[in-house]
Amino acid sequence: CFAMLACMYAERMFDEKPDKHAIYGLVISGILFAAFVFLYGRHPGMELRSVFHITALMMLLSFTGYVVIFFWDNGAHYTLTLMILCTELLCYGFLMYGKPAFVTGYAEEPEQENDYISICRQLRKEFELPEGRLYRIKNPDESLNANYSLVLETPALSNWTHIIPGSLQKSASEWGYSIQFTRILDAGGTAFTDALIGIRDVISCVPQDEELYKKVASAEIVVDADTGETMEYTWYKCRYFLPFGVVLYSNAMFDSELENRNPVSLQNQMYRALTGADNEYEQEISVFKVRNGQLIDEDSSLTVTEVSPTVKRYLINAQVRGKKTLYFNSSTTDMEDKNITVTVSDDRGLREIPVPSIKEPLNLSYPAHFNNNVICLGTYEDETVTVTVDVDTEKGPDYPVNLFELDLDRLKALCDSYAAYNEPALELGEQTGEAAQETGEYSSHIKAGKRSIAFKASVSEAAGSTVMLLPIAFDEGWSLKVNGKKSDILYSYGGLFTAVPLYTGENKYEMSFFPSGMGLGIVLSLVAASVLGAIIVIRKRRITVVERELEVMSRDTEKWLTPAYLVLWGILVILMYMIPAGAFLVL
Repeated sequence: CFAMLACMYAERMFDEKPDKHAIYGLVISGILFAAFVFLYGRHPGMELRSVFHITALMMLLSFTGYVVIFFWDNGAHYTLTLMILCTELLCYGFLMYGKPAFVTGYAEEPEQENDYISICRQLRKEFELPEGRLYRIKNPDESLNANYSLVLETPALSNWTHIIPGSLQKSASEWGYSIQFTRILDAGGTAFTDALIGIRDVISCVPQDEELYKKVASAEIVVDADTGETMEYTWYKCRYFLPFGVVLYSNAMFDSELENRNPVSLQNQMYRALTGADNEYEQEISVFKVRNGQLIDEDSSLTVTEVSPTVKRYLINAQVRGKKTLYFNSSTTDMEDKNITVTVSDDRGLREIPVPSIKEPLNLSYPAHFNNNVICLGTYEDETVTVTVDVDTEKGPDYPVNLFELDLDRLKALCDSYAAYNEPALELGEQTGEAAQETGEYSSHIKAGKRSIAFKASVSEAAGSTVMLLPIAFDEGWSLKVNGKKSDILYSYGGLFTAVPLYTGENKYEMSFFPSGMGLGIVLSLVAASVLGAIIVIRKRRITVVERELEVMSRDTEKWLTPAYLVLWGILVILMYMIPAGAFLVL
Protein backbone atom coordinates (compact mmCIF):
# COMPACT_ATOMS: atom_id res chain seq x y z
CA CYS A 1 0.00 0.00 0.00
CA PHE A 2 2.77 2.43 0.94
CA ALA A 3 4.72 1.48 -2.19
CA MET A 4 1.68 2.21 -4.41
CA LEU A 5 1.14 5.54 -2.68
CA ALA A 6 4.80 6.44 -3.12
CA CYS A 7 4.64 5.54 -6.80
CA MET A 8 1.55 7.71 -7.22
CA TYR A 9 3.27 10.76 -5.77
CA ALA A 10 6.51 9.92 -7.59
CA GLU A 11 4.60 10.38 -10.85
CA ARG A 12 4.16 14.04 -9.99
CA MET A 13 7.89 14.50 -9.54
CA PHE A 14 8.37 14.12 -13.30
CA ASP A 15 5.55 16.51 -14.17
CA GLU A 16 6.11 19.28 -11.65
CA LYS A 17 8.97 21.64 -10.99
CA PRO A 18 11.15 20.92 -7.97
CA ASP A 19 9.31 21.92 -4.79
CA LYS A 20 11.26 24.42 -2.74
CA HIS A 21 9.42 23.13 0.32
CA ALA A 22 11.45 19.92 0.08
CA ILE A 23 14.70 21.86 0.30
CA TYR A 24 13.42 23.89 3.23
CA GLY A 25 12.30 20.68 4.88
CA LEU A 26 15.75 19.10 4.61
CA VAL A 27 17.36 22.20 6.13
CA ILE A 28 14.85 22.15 9.00
CA SER A 29 15.49 18.42 9.45
CA GLY A 30 19.21 19.08 9.88
CA ILE A 31 18.54 21.84 12.41
CA LEU A 32 16.15 19.64 14.41
CA PHE A 33 18.63 16.76 14.46
CA ALA A 34 21.47 19.02 15.62
CA ALA A 35 19.25 20.35 18.43
CA PHE A 36 18.29 16.80 19.42
CA VAL A 37 21.93 15.68 19.56
CA PHE A 38 22.86 18.70 21.68
CA LEU A 39 20.06 18.23 24.20
CA TYR A 40 20.17 14.43 24.34
CA GLY A 41 23.94 14.28 24.68
CA ARG A 42 23.81 16.51 27.76
CA HIS A 43 21.95 13.84 29.75
CA PRO A 44 24.20 10.74 30.13
CA GLY A 45 22.93 7.91 32.30
CA MET A 46 19.34 8.53 31.25
CA GLU A 47 16.84 5.99 32.54
CA LEU A 48 15.32 3.56 30.07
CA ARG A 49 11.86 4.81 31.04
CA SER A 50 12.92 8.36 30.07
CA VAL A 51 14.26 7.12 26.74
CA PHE A 52 10.95 5.34 26.18
CA HIS A 53 9.05 8.56 26.89
CA ILE A 54 11.20 10.44 24.37
CA THR A 55 10.61 7.75 21.74
CA ALA A 56 6.84 7.67 22.34
CA LEU A 57 6.62 11.47 22.14
CA MET A 58 8.58 11.52 18.88
CA MET A 59 6.28 8.87 17.40
CA LEU A 60 3.14 10.82 18.30
CA LEU A 61 4.57 14.09 16.96
CA SER A 62 5.68 12.39 13.73
CA PHE A 63 2.30 10.75 13.21
CA THR A 64 0.53 14.07 13.80
CA GLY A 65 2.85 15.78 11.34
CA TYR A 66 2.20 13.19 8.63
CA VAL A 67 -1.57 13.50 9.05
CA VAL A 68 -1.46 17.31 8.88
CA ILE A 69 0.70 17.33 5.75
CA PHE A 70 -1.41 14.75 3.88
CA PHE A 71 -4.66 16.60 4.61
CA TRP A 72 -3.22 20.10 4.14
CA ASP A 73 -4.43 21.41 0.79
CA ASN A 74 -5.26 17.84 -0.30
CA GLY A 75 -1.66 16.72 0.04
CA ALA A 76 -0.25 19.45 -2.18
CA HIS A 77 2.79 19.83 0.07
CA TYR A 78 3.51 16.14 0.41
CA THR A 79 7.25 16.71 -0.06
CA LEU A 80 7.38 18.06 3.49
CA THR A 81 6.99 14.48 4.69
CA LEU A 82 10.63 14.09 3.70
CA MET A 83 11.53 16.47 6.54
CA ILE A 84 9.73 14.33 9.12
CA LEU A 85 11.09 11.07 7.75
CA CYS A 86 14.70 12.28 7.74
CA THR A 87 14.36 13.71 11.25
CA GLU A 88 12.92 10.41 12.50
CA LEU A 89 15.66 8.31 10.95
CA LEU A 90 18.45 10.52 12.26
CA CYS A 91 17.07 10.90 15.78
CA TYR A 92 16.07 7.25 16.24
CA GLY A 93 19.48 6.15 14.99
CA PHE A 94 21.26 8.41 17.47
CA LEU A 95 18.87 7.46 20.26
CA MET A 96 20.17 3.88 20.37
CA TYR A 97 23.83 4.57 19.60
CA GLY A 98 26.62 5.00 22.12
CA LYS A 99 26.10 7.41 24.98
CA PRO A 100 24.17 8.26 26.99
CA ALA A 101 24.31 4.99 28.86
CA PHE A 102 20.93 3.39 29.40
CA VAL A 103 19.85 2.07 32.77
CA THR A 104 16.67 0.25 33.66
CA GLY A 105 15.28 2.89 36.00
CA TYR A 106 14.50 0.22 38.54
CA ALA A 107 17.78 -1.21 39.86
CA GLU A 108 19.86 1.40 38.03
CA GLU A 109 21.75 -1.25 36.07
CA PRO A 110 23.37 -0.21 32.79
CA GLU A 111 21.61 -1.43 29.68
CA GLN A 112 24.19 -0.37 27.13
CA GLU A 113 27.44 1.56 27.09
CA ASN A 114 30.10 2.00 24.45
CA ASP A 115 33.10 1.59 26.78
CA TYR A 116 33.24 -2.11 25.98
CA ILE A 117 34.65 -1.33 22.52
CA SER A 118 37.72 0.36 23.98
CA ILE A 119 38.08 -2.36 26.62
CA CYS A 120 37.95 -5.13 24.01
CA ARG A 121 40.55 -3.40 21.85
CA GLN A 122 42.88 -3.23 24.86
CA LEU A 123 42.23 -6.89 25.65
CA ARG A 124 43.16 -7.88 22.10
CA LYS A 125 46.39 -5.94 22.44
CA GLU A 126 47.33 -7.26 25.91
CA PHE A 127 46.34 -10.91 25.46
CA GLU A 128 47.37 -13.12 22.56
CA LEU A 129 43.95 -14.68 22.26
CA PRO A 130 43.70 -17.64 19.89
CA GLU A 131 42.20 -16.96 16.50
CA GLY A 132 39.78 -19.27 14.77
CA ARG A 133 36.16 -20.02 13.98
CA LEU A 134 35.60 -23.14 16.03
CA TYR A 135 36.24 -22.54 19.71
CA ARG A 136 34.51 -19.98 21.88
CA ILE A 137 35.60 -17.46 24.50
CA LYS A 138 33.60 -16.58 27.63
CA ASN A 139 33.14 -13.46 29.76
CA PRO A 140 31.35 -14.93 32.81
CA ASP A 141 31.27 -11.69 34.81
CA GLU A 142 29.35 -9.91 32.02
CA SER A 143 31.57 -6.84 32.38
CA LEU A 144 31.49 -6.50 28.59
CA ASN A 145 28.57 -5.78 26.31
CA ALA A 146 26.87 -8.85 24.85
CA ASN A 147 28.44 -8.06 21.46
CA TYR A 148 32.02 -8.10 22.74
CA SER A 149 32.94 -11.14 20.65
CA LEU A 150 32.48 -9.10 17.46
CA VAL A 151 35.17 -6.68 18.62
CA LEU A 152 37.48 -9.46 19.82
CA GLU A 153 36.83 -11.30 16.53
CA THR A 154 36.44 -14.52 18.50
CA PRO A 155 33.30 -16.70 18.69
CA ALA A 156 31.25 -16.65 21.89
CA LEU A 157 27.87 -17.83 23.05
CA SER A 158 26.98 -14.29 24.09
CA ASN A 159 25.27 -12.33 21.35
CA TRP A 160 22.79 -9.57 20.69
CA THR A 161 23.20 -8.57 17.05
CA HIS A 162 21.36 -11.56 15.73
CA ILE A 163 18.13 -12.89 14.34
CA ILE A 164 17.51 -16.16 16.14
CA PRO A 165 14.51 -18.38 16.75
CA GLY A 166 13.06 -18.14 20.23
CA SER A 167 13.79 -21.83 20.70
CA LEU A 168 17.55 -21.16 20.66
CA GLN A 169 17.38 -18.64 23.48
CA LYS A 170 15.05 -20.94 25.41
CA SER A 171 17.47 -23.84 24.95
CA ALA A 172 20.41 -21.79 26.21
CA SER A 173 18.40 -21.00 29.32
CA GLU A 174 17.54 -24.67 29.84
CA TRP A 175 21.24 -25.53 29.73
CA GLY A 176 21.81 -23.00 32.52
CA TYR A 177 22.91 -19.85 30.66
CA SER A 178 21.51 -16.42 31.44
CA ILE A 179 19.33 -14.55 28.97
CA GLN A 180 18.06 -10.98 28.93
CA PHE A 181 15.49 -9.63 26.47
CA THR A 182 16.76 -10.87 23.07
CA ARG A 183 20.26 -11.56 24.34
CA ILE A 184 21.98 -14.85 25.01
CA LEU A 185 24.63 -14.27 27.69
CA ASP A 186 27.88 -15.91 28.77
CA ALA A 187 26.97 -15.95 32.45
CA GLY A 188 25.84 -19.32 33.72
CA GLY A 189 26.33 -22.87 32.55
CA THR A 190 28.72 -25.39 34.10
CA ALA A 191 32.21 -26.64 33.33
CA PHE A 192 30.59 -29.52 31.40
CA THR A 193 28.22 -27.39 29.33
CA ASP A 194 31.08 -24.98 28.56
CA ALA A 195 33.16 -27.90 27.29
CA LEU A 196 30.26 -29.12 25.15
CA ILE A 197 29.77 -25.79 23.36
CA GLY A 198 33.49 -25.38 22.69
CA ILE A 199 34.56 -22.78 25.26
CA ARG A 200 38.35 -22.83 25.62
CA ASP A 201 39.21 -19.36 27.00
CA VAL A 202 37.79 -17.10 29.70
CA ILE A 203 38.33 -13.37 30.25
CA SER A 204 37.14 -11.87 33.51
CA CYS A 205 37.71 -9.01 35.92
CA VAL A 206 36.39 -11.24 38.73
CA PRO A 207 38.59 -14.08 40.09
CA GLN A 208 37.51 -17.49 38.78
CA ASP A 209 37.64 -20.97 40.33
CA GLU A 210 41.20 -22.14 39.61
CA GLU A 211 40.08 -25.75 39.87
CA LEU A 212 38.16 -25.11 36.65
CA TYR A 213 40.37 -22.51 34.96
CA LYS A 214 44.13 -22.07 34.59
CA LYS A 215 45.42 -18.50 34.80
CA VAL A 216 47.40 -17.41 31.72
CA ALA A 217 47.97 -13.66 32.12
CA SER A 218 46.62 -10.48 33.71
CA ALA A 219 46.58 -6.85 32.58
CA GLU A 220 45.40 -3.46 33.81
CA ILE A 221 42.72 -2.19 31.44
CA VAL A 222 41.35 1.36 31.28
CA VAL A 223 37.60 0.99 31.77
CA ASP A 224 36.69 4.70 31.86
CA ALA A 225 38.49 6.96 29.41
CA ASP A 226 37.14 10.12 31.08
CA THR A 227 38.41 9.37 34.59
CA GLY A 228 41.28 7.03 33.72
CA GLU A 229 39.86 4.32 35.99
CA THR A 230 41.51 0.93 35.46
CA MET A 231 40.54 -2.64 36.29
CA GLU A 232 42.53 -5.86 36.22
CA TYR A 233 41.38 -8.42 33.68
CA THR A 234 42.64 -11.99 33.70
CA TRP A 235 42.83 -14.47 30.86
CA TYR A 236 42.18 -18.10 31.82
CA LYS A 237 42.34 -21.40 29.95
CA CYS A 238 39.62 -23.97 30.65
CA ARG A 239 40.97 -27.08 32.38
CA TYR A 240 38.08 -29.17 31.04
CA PHE A 241 37.40 -29.06 27.32
CA LEU A 242 36.23 -31.23 24.44
CA PRO A 243 37.05 -31.10 20.73
CA PHE A 244 34.83 -29.40 18.19
CA GLY A 245 32.71 -32.39 17.29
CA VAL A 246 32.15 -35.40 19.56
CA VAL A 247 30.53 -38.75 18.83
CA LEU A 248 27.25 -39.68 20.53
CA TYR A 249 25.61 -43.07 20.84
CA SER A 250 22.10 -42.79 19.44
CA ASN A 251 20.66 -45.32 21.88
CA ALA A 252 20.59 -42.55 24.52
CA MET A 253 17.44 -40.50 24.98
CA PHE A 254 16.83 -37.68 22.53
CA ASP A 255 14.99 -34.41 23.03
CA SER A 256 11.53 -35.71 22.24
CA GLU A 257 11.89 -38.35 24.97
CA LEU A 258 13.22 -35.99 27.63
CA GLU A 259 10.79 -34.32 30.00
CA ASN A 260 11.35 -31.61 32.59
CA ARG A 261 14.37 -30.12 30.85
CA ASN A 262 16.83 -28.48 33.23
CA PRO A 263 20.63 -28.20 33.49
CA VAL A 264 20.93 -31.42 35.53
CA SER A 265 18.75 -33.63 33.31
CA LEU A 266 20.28 -32.24 30.11
CA GLN A 267 23.84 -32.79 31.33
CA ASN A 268 23.04 -36.36 32.33
CA GLN A 269 21.34 -37.04 29.01
CA MET A 270 24.39 -35.76 27.15
CA TYR A 271 26.82 -37.66 29.37
CA ARG A 272 24.99 -40.95 28.79
CA ALA A 273 24.96 -40.30 25.05
CA LEU A 274 28.72 -39.64 25.09
CA THR A 275 29.60 -42.69 27.18
CA GLY A 276 27.08 -45.10 25.67
CA ALA A 277 25.29 -45.92 28.91
CA ASP A 278 22.04 -47.81 28.23
CA ASN A 279 20.38 -47.30 31.61
CA GLU A 280 19.05 -43.84 32.45
CA TYR A 281 20.61 -43.85 35.91
CA GLU A 282 23.70 -45.92 35.10
CA GLN A 283 25.84 -42.84 34.57
CA GLU A 284 25.09 -39.42 36.03
CA ILE A 285 27.55 -36.58 35.94
CA SER A 286 25.27 -34.12 37.73
CA VAL A 287 22.99 -34.67 40.75
CA PHE A 288 20.51 -32.49 42.61
CA LYS A 289 21.11 -32.02 46.31
CA VAL A 290 18.15 -29.67 46.75
CA ARG A 291 15.45 -29.28 44.12
CA ASN A 292 12.66 -26.72 44.25
CA GLY A 293 13.38 -26.18 47.93
CA GLN A 294 13.11 -29.91 48.76
CA LEU A 295 15.99 -32.10 49.96
CA ILE A 296 17.02 -34.75 47.41
CA ASP A 297 20.41 -35.97 48.69
CA GLU A 298 19.87 -38.15 51.77
CA ASP A 299 23.46 -37.60 52.93
CA SER A 300 22.85 -33.86 53.16
CA SER A 301 20.44 -31.86 55.34
CA LEU A 302 18.10 -28.92 54.78
CA THR A 303 16.55 -26.54 57.28
CA VAL A 304 14.09 -23.81 56.26
CA THR A 305 13.43 -20.94 58.69
CA GLU A 306 11.89 -17.47 58.69
CA VAL A 307 14.62 -15.09 59.89
CA SER A 308 12.27 -12.12 59.49
CA PRO A 309 8.71 -11.51 58.26
CA THR A 310 10.01 -11.11 54.70
CA VAL A 311 13.17 -13.27 54.58
CA LYS A 312 13.14 -17.06 54.22
CA ARG A 313 16.41 -18.87 54.91
CA TYR A 314 17.50 -22.21 53.44
CA LEU A 315 20.37 -23.75 55.42
CA ILE A 316 21.90 -26.64 53.47
CA ASN A 317 24.64 -28.90 54.83
CA ALA A 318 25.84 -30.48 51.59
CA GLN A 319 27.95 -33.62 51.89
CA VAL A 320 30.49 -33.68 49.04
CA ARG A 321 32.01 -37.06 48.18
CA GLY A 322 34.82 -37.00 45.66
CA LYS A 323 35.74 -33.88 43.70
CA LYS A 324 32.61 -31.90 42.84
CA THR A 325 31.68 -28.38 41.81
CA LEU A 326 28.53 -27.00 43.41
CA TYR A 327 26.07 -24.87 41.47
CA PHE A 328 22.98 -22.90 42.43
CA ASN A 329 20.07 -21.75 40.30
CA SER A 330 16.36 -20.99 40.44
CA SER A 331 13.45 -20.29 38.10
CA THR A 332 14.68 -16.74 37.54
CA THR A 333 15.19 -16.68 33.78
CA ASP A 334 15.42 -13.10 32.50
CA MET A 335 14.62 -11.73 35.96
CA GLU A 336 16.51 -9.12 37.99
CA ASP A 337 14.80 -8.92 41.38
CA LYS A 338 18.06 -9.14 43.35
CA ASN A 339 16.22 -10.65 46.29
CA ILE A 340 18.47 -13.68 46.92
CA THR A 341 21.90 -13.91 48.54
CA VAL A 342 24.01 -17.06 48.74
CA THR A 343 26.70 -17.66 51.37
CA VAL A 344 29.07 -20.63 51.54
CA SER A 345 30.95 -21.86 54.61
CA ASP A 346 33.63 -24.55 54.35
CA ASP A 347 37.13 -25.37 55.59
CA ARG A 348 38.38 -22.13 54.05
CA GLY A 349 35.92 -19.94 55.94
CA LEU A 350 32.74 -17.97 55.20
CA ARG A 351 32.21 -16.06 51.94
CA GLU A 352 29.39 -14.50 49.99
CA ILE A 353 29.00 -15.75 46.43
CA PRO A 354 29.40 -12.97 43.83
CA VAL A 355 26.76 -12.53 41.13
CA PRO A 356 28.59 -10.18 38.74
CA SER A 357 26.56 -8.35 36.15
CA ILE A 358 27.22 -5.64 33.58
CA LYS A 359 28.93 -2.69 35.33
CA GLU A 360 28.44 -4.50 38.67
CA PRO A 361 31.40 -6.87 39.07
CA LEU A 362 31.03 -6.88 42.88
CA ASN A 363 27.28 -7.51 42.97
CA LEU A 364 26.18 -10.10 45.56
CA SER A 365 22.44 -10.24 44.86
CA TYR A 366 20.68 -12.80 42.65
CA PRO A 367 19.07 -12.77 40.12
CA ALA A 368 20.93 -9.90 38.45
CA HIS A 369 20.25 -8.09 35.18
CA PHE A 370 22.86 -10.04 33.17
CA ASN A 371 23.31 -12.99 35.56
CA ASN A 372 20.07 -14.81 36.32
CA ASN A 373 20.65 -18.54 35.89
CA VAL A 374 23.28 -21.00 37.12
CA ILE A 375 26.01 -19.58 39.39
CA CYS A 376 29.10 -21.45 40.58
CA LEU A 377 29.60 -21.91 44.33
CA GLY A 378 33.10 -23.40 44.09
CA THR A 379 34.85 -26.76 43.88
CA TYR A 380 35.11 -29.08 46.90
CA GLU A 381 36.49 -32.53 47.66
CA ASP A 382 35.36 -34.93 50.39
CA GLU A 383 34.02 -32.33 52.79
CA THR A 384 30.82 -30.87 54.19
CA VAL A 385 29.84 -27.49 52.77
CA THR A 386 27.24 -25.25 54.39
CA VAL A 387 25.22 -23.23 51.89
CA THR A 388 22.93 -20.49 53.18
CA VAL A 389 20.33 -19.05 50.82
CA ASP A 390 18.29 -16.02 51.94
CA VAL A 391 15.21 -15.14 49.87
CA ASP A 392 13.67 -11.70 50.48
CA THR A 393 10.01 -12.02 49.47
CA GLU A 394 9.50 -8.27 49.84
CA LYS A 395 11.95 -7.48 47.02
CA GLY A 396 10.78 -10.27 44.73
CA PRO A 397 8.98 -13.63 44.43
CA ASP A 398 9.68 -16.60 46.67
CA TYR A 399 11.85 -18.32 44.08
CA PRO A 400 12.50 -22.07 44.50
CA VAL A 401 16.02 -23.08 45.55
CA ASN A 402 18.07 -25.57 43.52
CA LEU A 403 21.51 -26.87 44.50
CA PHE A 404 23.32 -29.43 42.35
CA GLU A 405 26.81 -30.82 41.91
CA LEU A 406 28.99 -31.69 38.91
CA ASP A 407 31.31 -34.70 39.13
CA LEU A 408 34.74 -33.43 38.04
CA ASP A 409 36.32 -36.90 38.15
CA ARG A 410 33.89 -38.16 35.52
CA LEU A 411 34.27 -34.95 33.53
CA LYS A 412 38.06 -35.30 33.53
CA ALA A 413 37.84 -38.93 32.40
CA LEU A 414 35.52 -37.90 29.57
CA CYS A 415 37.78 -35.05 28.43
CA ASP A 416 40.88 -37.28 28.65
CA SER A 417 39.20 -39.82 26.36
CA TYR A 418 39.20 -37.15 23.63
CA ALA A 419 42.78 -35.99 24.26
CA ALA A 420 43.95 -37.21 20.85
CA TYR A 421 41.40 -34.98 19.12
CA ASN A 422 41.96 -31.80 21.11
CA GLU A 423 44.62 -30.20 18.92
CA PRO A 424 43.54 -26.87 17.42
CA ALA A 425 41.56 -27.51 14.26
CA LEU A 426 42.77 -26.48 10.82
CA GLU A 427 40.74 -23.87 9.00
CA LEU A 428 40.15 -24.37 5.29
CA GLY A 429 42.61 -22.51 3.14
CA GLU A 430 45.47 -22.74 5.67
CA GLN A 431 48.56 -24.89 5.42
CA THR A 432 48.23 -28.65 5.42
CA GLY A 433 50.46 -31.69 5.78
CA GLU A 434 53.75 -31.84 7.68
CA ALA A 435 54.17 -28.06 8.01
CA ALA A 436 50.80 -27.79 9.69
CA GLN A 437 51.61 -30.63 12.08
CA GLU A 438 54.82 -28.89 13.12
CA THR A 439 52.97 -25.70 14.07
CA GLY A 440 50.20 -27.55 15.88
CA GLU A 441 47.46 -26.38 13.50
CA TYR A 442 46.45 -29.79 12.24
CA SER A 443 43.43 -31.77 13.39
CA SER A 444 42.56 -35.08 11.84
CA HIS A 445 38.79 -34.86 12.14
CA ILE A 446 37.48 -31.30 11.64
CA LYS A 447 38.19 -28.55 9.12
CA ALA A 448 36.25 -25.29 9.01
CA GLY A 449 35.77 -22.52 6.47
CA LYS A 450 33.76 -19.33 6.72
CA ARG A 451 30.55 -21.14 5.74
CA SER A 452 31.60 -24.78 5.74
CA ILE A 453 32.60 -27.67 7.96
CA ALA A 454 34.22 -30.89 6.78
CA PHE A 455 35.32 -34.02 8.61
CA LYS A 456 36.09 -37.68 8.07
CA ALA A 457 34.77 -40.39 10.34
CA SER A 458 35.31 -44.13 10.44
CA VAL A 459 32.62 -46.15 12.21
CA SER A 460 32.69 -49.91 12.75
CA GLU A 461 29.56 -52.04 12.62
CA ALA A 462 30.04 -52.93 16.28
CA ALA A 463 29.70 -49.27 17.27
CA GLY A 464 26.02 -49.27 16.37
CA SER A 465 24.08 -46.10 15.63
CA THR A 466 26.19 -42.99 16.24
CA VAL A 467 26.08 -39.28 15.39
CA MET A 468 28.64 -36.49 15.26
CA LEU A 469 27.56 -33.70 17.61
CA LEU A 470 28.68 -30.21 16.57
CA PRO A 471 28.43 -27.22 18.97
CA ILE A 472 26.54 -25.05 16.51
CA ALA A 473 22.82 -24.35 16.62
CA PHE A 474 20.83 -26.17 13.95
CA ASP A 475 19.60 -24.01 11.10
CA GLU A 476 17.66 -24.84 7.95
CA GLY A 477 20.44 -23.17 5.98
CA TRP A 478 22.86 -26.04 6.59
CA SER A 479 23.20 -28.69 3.90
CA LEU A 480 25.14 -31.95 4.06
CA LYS A 481 27.02 -34.09 1.56
CA VAL A 482 28.35 -37.55 2.36
CA ASN A 483 31.12 -38.68 0.00
CA GLY A 484 29.99 -35.97 -2.42
CA LYS A 485 26.34 -37.04 -2.43
CA LYS A 486 23.64 -34.84 -0.93
CA SER A 487 22.08 -35.98 2.32
CA ASP A 488 19.24 -34.27 4.16
CA ILE A 489 19.75 -36.00 7.49
CA LEU A 490 20.63 -33.17 9.86
CA TYR A 491 18.74 -32.30 13.00
CA SER A 492 18.85 -30.28 16.20
CA TYR A 493 20.02 -31.89 19.43
CA GLY A 494 19.58 -30.23 22.80
CA GLY A 495 18.72 -26.92 21.16
CA LEU A 496 22.34 -25.71 21.04
CA PHE A 497 23.79 -28.45 18.84
CA THR A 498 23.57 -29.97 15.38
CA ALA A 499 23.69 -33.76 15.01
CA VAL A 500 25.08 -35.48 11.89
CA PRO A 501 24.29 -39.22 11.66
CA LEU A 502 27.40 -41.29 10.91
CA TYR A 503 27.43 -44.20 8.47
CA THR A 504 29.32 -47.46 8.84
CA GLY A 505 32.79 -47.42 7.30
CA GLU A 506 35.04 -44.48 6.48
CA ASN A 507 33.17 -41.55 5.00
CA LYS A 508 33.72 -37.87 4.25
CA TYR A 509 31.11 -35.39 5.49
CA GLU A 510 30.87 -31.87 4.09
CA MET A 511 28.51 -29.24 5.46
CA SER A 512 27.90 -25.86 3.85
CA PHE A 513 25.74 -22.93 4.90
CA PHE A 514 23.46 -20.83 2.72
CA PRO A 515 20.88 -18.71 4.60
CA SER A 516 17.41 -20.19 4.46
CA GLY A 517 15.13 -18.00 2.35
CA MET A 518 18.00 -16.13 0.73
CA GLY A 519 17.35 -17.80 -2.62
CA LEU A 520 13.75 -16.58 -2.65
CA GLY A 521 14.95 -13.13 -1.65
CA ILE A 522 17.36 -13.02 -4.58
CA VAL A 523 14.59 -14.07 -6.99
CA LEU A 524 12.23 -11.37 -5.67
CA SER A 525 14.98 -8.77 -5.93
CA LEU A 526 15.68 -9.75 -9.54
CA VAL A 527 11.96 -9.58 -10.37
CA ALA A 528 11.70 -6.13 -8.79
CA ALA A 529 14.79 -4.96 -10.69
CA SER A 530 13.28 -6.29 -13.94
CA VAL A 531 10.00 -4.46 -13.33
CA LEU A 532 11.88 -1.25 -12.56
CA GLY A 533 13.91 -1.66 -15.72
CA ALA A 534 10.72 -2.17 -17.74
CA ILE A 535 9.22 1.03 -16.30
CA ILE A 536 12.35 2.98 -17.23
CA VAL A 537 12.22 1.60 -20.77
CA ILE A 538 8.54 2.54 -21.06
CA ARG A 539 9.22 6.12 -19.98
CA LYS A 540 12.26 6.48 -22.21
CA ARG A 541 10.55 5.15 -25.32
CA ARG A 542 7.28 6.92 -24.57
CA ILE A 543 5.08 3.88 -25.05
CA THR A 544 1.84 5.87 -24.99
CA VAL A 545 -0.58 2.96 -24.59
CA VAL A 546 1.10 1.76 -21.41
CA GLU A 547 1.51 5.31 -20.08
CA ARG A 548 -2.19 6.00 -20.64
CA GLU A 549 -3.16 2.91 -18.65
CA LEU A 550 -0.83 3.95 -15.82
CA GLU A 551 -2.37 7.43 -15.74
CA VAL A 552 -5.90 6.00 -15.55
CA MET A 553 -4.86 3.64 -12.74
CA SER A 554 -3.20 6.48 -10.84
CA ARG A 555 -6.25 8.77 -11.20
CA ASP A 556 -8.74 6.08 -10.16
CA THR A 557 -6.79 4.91 -7.12
CA GLU A 558 -5.74 8.33 -5.83
CA LYS A 559 -9.24 9.06 -4.49
CA TRP A 560 -9.38 6.12 -2.09
CA LEU A 561 -5.77 5.02 -1.64
CA THR A 562 -4.64 7.97 0.51
CA PRO A 563 -7.52 7.74 3.05
CA ALA A 564 -7.21 3.94 3.16
CA TYR A 565 -3.51 4.20 3.79
CA LEU A 566 -3.96 6.72 6.62
CA VAL A 567 -6.68 4.60 8.26
CA LEU A 568 -4.48 1.51 8.08
CA TRP A 569 -1.53 3.49 9.40
CA GLY A 570 -3.59 4.78 12.31
CA ILE A 571 -4.72 1.25 13.22
CA LEU A 572 -1.14 -0.01 13.18
CA VAL A 573 0.07 2.90 15.33
CA ILE A 574 -2.63 2.12 17.90
CA LEU A 575 -1.90 -1.62 17.94
CA MET A 576 1.89 -1.48 17.78
CA TYR A 577 2.67 1.64 19.81
CA MET A 578 -0.16 3.23 21.75
CA ILE A 579 -1.57 0.07 23.36
CA PRO A 580 1.89 -1.31 24.35
CA ALA A 581 2.92 2.15 25.57
CA GLY A 582 -0.20 2.43 27.69
CA ALA A 583 0.33 -1.04 29.11
CA PHE A 584 3.96 -0.21 29.89
CA LEU A 585 2.99 2.97 31.76
CA VAL A 586 0.10 1.38 33.65
CA LEU A 587 1.64 -2.00 34.46
